Amino acid sequence: LRVSQTLLAHIPGDGSEHRSSFLDQFLAAWDWHTQPYINVPVQCSQPKVLLEADISPDTIEAQAAIRSYLVVRRAVRDMRLVASKANVLGTSAEPLPMAGTGASLQQSVDVGSFNLIMCSMNDVVHCLIQHPALFVLGVPDVMNPCQSEVEVCKPVEYVNVSSVDLDSFELLVEVKVPSAKPGDDFQFRLKFADRLRCGLAQSQLTSAREAVREQLLTQLYCFLVGPDAASAKAQACAPTTEAASLCF
Repeated sequence: LRVSQTLLAHIPGDGSEHRSSFLDQFLAAWDWHTQPYINVPVQCSQPKVLLEADISPDTIEAQAAIRSYLVVRRAVRDMRLVASKANVLGTSAEPLPMAGTGASLQQSVDVGSFNLIMCSMNDVVHCLIQHPALFVLGVPDVMNPCQSEVEVCKPVEYVNVSSVDLDSFELLVEVKVPSAKPGDDFQFRLKFADRLRCGLAQSQLTSAREAVREQLLTQLYCFLVGPDAASAKAQACAPTTEAASLCF
C-alpha cells in the first residue's frame, strides 16, 4: 500500500502533460471503487467477461495502478471496521477526496449578474454565461431580457473547448464526465459572430477549466501523500517575496 501510494503521488505532482489525464483516470477509478466488491465465482464463470479486453492502451496502466491502490486501501479500511459493522462488503461509503467547487445555478438565471457572450447552436440564439466554476449555456427569455433559461449547466472541469476552424468562428464543446460506466458524454458546436467573441469564449472556458482542475489535483495530491507532506512541498515550491515581486 505504501509503495503504490508513493508511485501514484508522483503522477499528479510531476508537472507533466499527464496531470490532467491522471485526474480523469482517478475520478473514473473512484466511481468504480464505490461499487460493490466483485463476486469472483460469478465473474469467473463467464468466459465473455474473462476474455473481454476493451481497454485503451493509453489508460490501462493508469487504471490498473489506481484500482490496485484503491482496492488495497478499501480492504484495509474494511478490516478496521469489521468489528463494528455487519455489512462491510457492500458499496464503499468513503467520500471522494476532492471536494470540487459545489457551484450550481437555478433553471432561470438573472443574466445581469454575469458577463455574457452571445452565440448560436443549431441556428438558435444562445448566451454563454461566464461563470468561474460552471459551463453555462442559456437561451435568452424574449419576454424578460434580464432572464435566461439554462439549457446546459456542467462543472467546467469536465468541459473541453477547441476551435473548429479559424474562418468559421466556431467552437467544439466536449463534455466528458469521468465514470466507471461512460454514457453521459456529449458534444456540440457553438457559432459566434466574429473572431473576438469566439476567442474570448475559448480563453475564458479554458482558463476556468485549468484553474478548477488545478485545485482538484492539489486536493488529490494531499489525499495521496497526506496534508503535512503536501503542505511542506507547497512551501518548498513557493517563490520567495523577492522573486515573486519580479512577476508584477
